[in-house]
Amino acid sequence: MCNSPFSLFQIPLLSLNDQSGDISMETTIITLTDDLFIGKGYHKKCYRHPHDPGLCIKMAYSDEGQKDLDREIKYLKVLKRKNKNYDILPAYYGPIETNLGTGHVYEFIQDINGGQCKTLTDYLQDPTLLNSNVSMLIEELQKLKTDLIENEIITMDIFPTNILVQWRGESNYRLRVINDMGSPALIPLEYYFSSIAKAKIIRHWNRFIQHLERNYSDPAILPLIQAIK
Repeated sequence: MCNSPFSLFQIPLLSLNDQSGDISMETTIITLTDDLFIGKGYHKKCYRHPHDPGLCIKMAYSDEGQKDLDREIKYLKVLKRKNKNYDILPAYYGPIETNLGTGHVYEFIQDINGGQCKTLTDYLQDPTLLNSNVSMLIEELQKLKTDLIENEIITMDIFPTNILVQWRGESNYRLRVINDMGSPALIPLEYYFSSIAKAKIIRHWNRFIQHLERNYSDPAILPLIQAIK
């Protein structure tokens, strides 16, 4: 199960459906303003939730973005049904109506002090940051690989930009995957067969290693790559 520090009962505009256990929309419309805007990708944009700093609202602004959200949400429900530990992914709390259309409420992953998490890319592109944290990154990347395989967590692919380095206090860190969850396959066999799931995860991890080898030249990267193969 996904363990989030934010209780469902802290979310005033969402409610549980007693029959399905899903979270459903209420009629109140959330107002999203420019000052709440976090950022956007090719097909989706994200806002801070105006009533809870621990939440964010993802919205699609293209058909492809809606497909991405539908895939992610469906997959998170699959993991919940299989009773997997998927807390390396952001918790999902359900759909919500906003002045900009229907959005989807997720855990907003942030550092313990409320600051914005750095991505793995931030660490890999900053020699000072990388060299002072290489041991931590090796340890956390090894844990991430183990979590992905043991809990059969499927992603479209693995990129440093999609991995947040969440600071949890003192020397406590956790890597969190924030995008591209689930499979694009029409019939995702990896959802039903462990051997297929684990083979796909290992294949994606190896592509992640190749991406690091091709795109980062800092000498500190080499021992990191060797340690997480």
